[in-house]
Amino acid sequence: MEDNLPVNVREYQELAKKALPKMHYDYINGGAEDEYTLRENIAAYGRILLRPRVLIDVSKIDMSTTLLGYNMPSPIIVAPTGAHKLANPEGEVATARAAAACNTIMVLSFGSSCKIEEVASSCDAIRFYQLYVYRRRDVSATLVRRAESLGFKAIVLTVDTPVLGRREADIRNKMVAPRMANLEGLMSFDDDIDSKGGSKLERFAHETLDPSLSWKDVEWLKSITSLPILLKGIVTAEDARKAVEVGAAGVIVSNHGARQLDYAPPTISALEEVTPPAGRIHLPSPDSGHAAHMQMRGMHVQPAASVMRARRRAVTATYGGGRLRGAAGTDSGPGCRCRWLRRWRGPCRCWWTAGSGGAPTCSRRWRWAPRQSWWGGRCSTGWRRAGRPGRGTSSRC
Repeated sequence: MEDNLPVNVREYQELAKKALPKMHYDYINGGAEDEYTLRENIAAYGRILLRPRVLIDVSKIDMSTTLLGYNMPSPIIVAPTGAHKLANPEGEVATARAAAACNTIMVLSFGSSCKIEEVASSCDAIRFYQLYVYRRRDVSATLVRRAESLGFKAIVLTVDTPVLGRREADIRNKMVAPRMANLEGLMSFDDDIDSKGGSKLERFAHETLDPSLSWKDVEWLKSITSLPILLKGIVTAEDARKAVEVGAAGVIVSNHGARQLDYAPPTISALEEVTPPAGRIHLPSPDSGHAAHMQMRGMHVQPAASVMRARRRAVTATYGGGRLRGAAGTDSGPGCRCRWLRRWRGPCRCWWTAGSGGAPTCSRRWRWAPRQSWWGGRCSTGWRRAGRPGRGTSSRC
């Protein structure tokens, strides 16, 4: 193995950009339309500062937490992303092995390039299954039954994609829909790009996604499975309350990596709004182009159970497939983040985690924001304590 291996996720990304075809790299890292939300997903973390405390014993740091009754040594889990073979020849099998090595949860995407049976038999990782409710409900029902029979522990329903977001990089590149192994034999579509131009992925989504999707479909999904259901794509308090009303086991706060609706709020900002009304499991999904580990800190300042990671897992898998060989390279992503999180908690004297019963030093109440926060509140002279107007926000700096 070479001595000059990447030392952080940014370096993995630079190597992946050199190694991958432009079409595939843009697919992994691109966002919708102007990519404003894609940039804001990163910038929002730069507005959250650490408040280190001193003279507190940090010789033993407990990062463990519990999600749906499953214990994890750290609050980092693998978010659902499709087509891992674009980045690593072993695809989702390598990702599952890496998740098992880190003793964390993997959420397998409906669009995986490996069959669900291959992933299930590859290792003993705790697995959730992500899917959409398609125009053809029988396809969704078949996938749910397969996942349940193979020992998957929960269903993650993506609810923010009644239609596919306009991903201009994919349109320019005429992106081909990646092989979706689990849909073979269940769905087919015309390979021709329509006469107006666009991507084949866009055409596939148009023919399969159901724009009439509603809360009744969540109830239908509950009726066909005994597995707990998490709703992925919640960014407002109103939808969080509704999710609780329909019996969801939890919500995943996500703007789909800024790939769906541009000018939507960044995930970390949405998390503050969603948490109080949901009142149960919250999985912030910052799968939106993090530039460095430091941007993970906001997820642990806010009261969330776990953090999902997607894009950076893909770029580390690219390097792993080409030079570190399979799961070893894939493991570099979550492994780096766990090590960084442990180092961060030491200097900040934050021993608390979701499952340890303590209280974080950097709490939601003391999340610091710049002069203009995402909801429009202003402070004339610099930094102030963040909060919603009318909910304890101080106007003094």
